Amino acid sequence: METKTNKNIKEFTSEIGNKYTFQKVKSSAWLDIMDEVEANSDKSRRHLYPAVLENVVVQPKLKVDDFDEDGRGGYAELEEVVTAAIRFQRGK
Repeated sequence: METKTNKNIKEFTSEIGNKYTFQKVKSSAWLDIMDEVEANSDKSRRHLYPAVLENVVVQPKLKVDDFDEDGRGGYAELEEVVTAAIRFQRGK
């Protein structure tokens, strides 16, 4: 379930009911993030996911391992949130 509040901020509710707020970063900042991820990790999710959580997911502020806590849904939730945040950043 998704609710847009404006074109640069989006409220997102995961399949298990956790709520997140996404905020778009400027295109130049997104390019910097993607260049850094690609340069340092051969497009690895290990580097992409933390970068998305740090820069696009603004509430709650979580790290990758926080998704292993009770009620956070583990890897499936992590993947769902990061995928939704990337799609939002790309304007989809």
